[in-house]
Amino acid sequence: MKLIPLAITILCAIIMFGGLIGYTITGEVEDIPVPQQGIGVGISPDPLQEMPVSSWMVSAKAEITWNADVWVGVIDETQAASCEGIINTCSGSSMDFVAGGTGTQSSRSLTWQVSSGTYYAAAGQATGSSPAATFDASYEIKVKLAWPILILAGLIGTGAAAMTFPGMRI
Repeated sequence: MKLIPLAITILCAIIMFGGLIGYTITGEVEDIPVPQQGIGVGISPDPLQEMPVSSWMVSAKAEITWNADVWVGVIDETQAASCEGIINTCSGSSMDFVAGGTGTQSSRSLTWQVSSGTYYAAAGQATGSSPAATFDASYEIKVKLAWPILILAGLIGTGAAAMTFPGMRI
């Protein structure tokens, strides 16, 4: 019954190659509010793509870009809940950003290593700017299998290959 170990070997090889190549998720967060300077921080109404998987299983790197004259930061759902609403007491200098923040206005992009959880875009005005009331931001998340999963698939596939082809054993 060498068909089952052969199938496991092929499946593990596909998982390893697919995990190394990865997958790209793209999306857009629309209508991120930008309050007037000094009023607070605007929080996106919808979260960025949620990462339901632990970081030991997948490696995810995200990039956010926008065209408005604002700064953008990424915050977790706890921070977003404490700053809910367009007029709030949060400020760019007092927030705990996962990535980005008040220094991203000139670059109009940010990159960060995503871990599991739900994240929101936060935005605000820099001194002297007058952006629109809302803006849109695009994101791209590149997801690959993490090394522990790749190594596990390699070990299982190698063991199954050794069962399939006894001449390969040392």
